[in-house]
Amino acid sequence: MNKRQYPRFPFKEPVDYQMKEDGAGAGALADDISRGGVRIRVQKFLPLGSILQLKIHMSQPVRVFQVKGRVVWVRELPHSDCYDIGIKFLEVLPI
Repeated sequence: MNKRQYPRFPFKEPVDYQMKEDGAGAGALADDISRGGVRIRVQKFLPLGSILQLKIHMSQPVRVFQVKGRVVWVRELPHSDCYDIGIKFLEVLPI
């Protein structure tokens, strides 16, 4: 049984993220997206519950969305220094 509220769609686009607490930013690659959140692949562990500012880049059509989100799950990728991170959208921010 799928507990998701919104369907996921493949989405291989760059995402910039920044944690509010320390202000340090980094880049990631999205793997899929839905109306309620996004999955990104990162090289730095992000704790559950972290609040992030995201800039999601789209190539078709060319756009950038800025959203605030919360880390809701983290999965370390085997044989890698990377993590898949599930982020729930909290609000769309003005650019």
